[in-house]
Amino acid sequence: MYENIQNILVEFNRGFGDIRETVFDVKFDLNSDGRGRFWGKVLEIQQIQALQAAVSSLYPAAGMDYSEIKVLHKLNNLKMFVNTNLTGLYAAPTFLADLTTQLLYGMAVEVLEKADRWAFIRLADGYLGWTYLPYLTVETPPTITHRICEPVTCLHEEGSQASTIKARLLAGSPVSLLKLESGWALIQANQTGWLPEKAIRDITDVPTDIAQRRQRIVTDALAMIGVPYLSGGTSANGIDCSGLTQLIYAMNGISIRRDADMQFQDSSKREPPFLPGDLIFFDVEDGTDRLVGHVGISLGGWIILHSSRDRNGVSIDDVQEINHLRENLITGCTFFD
Repeated sequence: MYENIQNILVEFNRGFGDIRETVFDVKFDLNSDGRGRFWGKVLEIQQIQALQAAVSSLYPAAGMDYSEIKVLHKLNNLKMFVNTNLTGLYAAPTFLADLTTQLLYGMAVEVLEKADRWAFIRLADGYLGWTYLPYLTVETPPTITHRICEPVTCLHEEGSQASTIKARLLAGSPVSLLKLESGWALIQANQTGWLPEKAIRDITDVPTDIAQRRQRIVTDALAMIGVPYLSGGTSANGIDCSGLTQLIYAMNGISIRRDADMQFQDSSKREPPFLPGDLIFFDVEDGTDRLVGHVGISLGGWIILHSSRDRNGVSIDDVQEINHLRENLITGCTFFD
């Protein structure tokens, strides 16, 4: 009787199939009185509305039950903040699952659901995944005045390199400046301490001149040379190609999405010669398909800085001199047009 329902669900699963940014996990069966019943979970109420419209177009008088579909995103969902210097976002609620990205101190997250000591969350850029709940807090961080602008810096008990190290803060992390003294900054993050003044940058210090902003993207990127490669990584502890581009752009006032294919989709294509700060994309093989799978930052022309598994970290390469880069090149792109 309802033989087309499964076809509808297949189409919806295909349309909402990118689990990095959406949820559509809906099943269909018949309840005890023979009435059609949908159950499962979706991210947005609009997905249920679209499903209702699709089903009603085929079965206008069926009177289906959609009440058991859970909507994860609600206006009153709990908002929490990362309360450690770095934690991971995982594909499942276990540290053994794939690391999909990482979260810096102070990042705001929306809690969609909980499972024991884990939370399924959505980040500000739309990314979804599981993170360890004890590393989050409901307490709003101090007002952000600065961000860490060096790959990693030590937080000290006192304004001296000889004083006890309390923690390490990573590039991009937000802090609140309390005072400056003799080249040292007293800051508040998830704890209070001193770090070198040169390690922080005022959040309003973003060049309005495009050429200057491009150059600072290059300067910040060069500071990451030697950071090891880590799939899912976004910090100086370990970083992947698109984690690097997202971090460096964020440090310069430009928000871009997490993965290389997303960044490719959102940017404007640019023909060579490439300008400093442009992104250059490459494809990777996925079975019989070739997909956008790698990105680097142009230092000007064909010279790129990228986090490469082949190089085991952040390094500089000439696209025209490296066979696999030259052969897998897609195009250059920009977020400045």
